[in-house]
Amino acid sequence: MAFGDSINNLRAVNNELSVINSNLVGVNRTAYKKTDISYGGNGAKQINANSQTPDTNLTTSSTSVNFGQGNIVNTGSKTDFAINGDGFFLLQQIQDVGVNNPNLLSRDGGFKFSDVPALGGNILTTNNGLVVLRDNGLGAYVPITRNNFDNNNFRPSIVSPNVSEDSLTFSKKGSTVFEFDGTVSPATGDLVEGSLEASNSSMTESLAAMSYNSKKFEAMAAQLKVEQSNLDTIINGLFK
Repeated sequence: MAFGDSINNLRAVNNELSVINSNLVGVNRTAYKKTDISYGGNGAKQINANSQTPDTNLTTSSTSVNFGQGNIVNTGSKTDFAINGDGFFLLQQIQDVGVNNPNLLSRDGGFKFSDVPALGGNILTTNNGLVVLRDNGLGAYVPITRNNFDNNNFRPSIVSPNVSEDSLTFSKKGSTVFEFDGTVSPATGDLVEGSLEASNSSMTESLAAMSYNSKKFEAMAAQLKVEQSNLDTIINGLFK
């Protein structure tokens, strides 16, 4: 194993640790979606025309958000919603409503009413001030006022982006809010009122993964020390 390969291996294992830590922190966050990580390498190395050797270089091949369903937990709050099945809530920043196409998605349905004078009064929002949208039946997604919520039974829409879920990216609006570029269509999931979706990240799995990661790091660090020692021996021998 080359010295550089050992460094790369440590970096890859450290990347995995960062993912595990994020998943562990997200265990108790509403509708948090865990991240999966995959290792990769450069395949076999060609020694000559007839010989190959396995690649010893470990890299972070990819990370992906696991959008698997979390448990649905009853809260009894009339402004809490969960999605059972496929889909997302469609969100938008206040200043973008009526100006730009909505580009934020979340499975976190912990909503509340907020006073937003620019949008006509009490509007259903997320806890960090993003506007929750519904399909108005005319091809547009609009905010939900308290009056329409209470008297007309208007509820948040469940949508699917017309892009692959793999293309969704984490936004700066929180760990459960994703950005996308494109349009949306109605989704097949069911809206569950008075409930929230729990995180799909497991503390048991995360702690087990962290323990295994620690063992991998220790083994690779020990290998690096051996290689450093061998390199020092060679260098010292050259200058005797």
